[in-house]
Amino acid sequence: MIKFITLYSSSSGNCTLLSDGDTNILIDAGVSASKVCDSLHKVRVDPCEIDAVLVTHEHSDHIAGLKVLCKKYHTAVYANSATMEHIICAASLPSGCARIISAGTPFAIR
Repeated sequence: MIKFITLYSSSSGNCTLLSDGDTNILIDAGVSASKVCDSLHKVRVDPCEIDAVLVTHEHSDHIAGLKVLCKKYHTAVYANSATMEHIICAASLPSGCARIISAGTPFAIR
């Protein structure tokens, strides 16, 4: 069963967990990594078990926690090329974490 769990949803930060029990994906990480991790622990998901973060767009309320999540947990980040270009600069995203996707083109995580 696929679960959608809203961890944060406001103008100060957005983050949603999408999980099927085997694969765990965050949609955005717009609060600090420590807040993301605290929320994940509350729903019994270890931050090490996050397979990817899908970024909807580059506003700070969607990317605030990316740098630390990538650095600490080596989490892959998926976004379109324009968004990724901004994220790499604004969030100092390690390049090894970046995965560029295109609208309408299928992609796989894990």
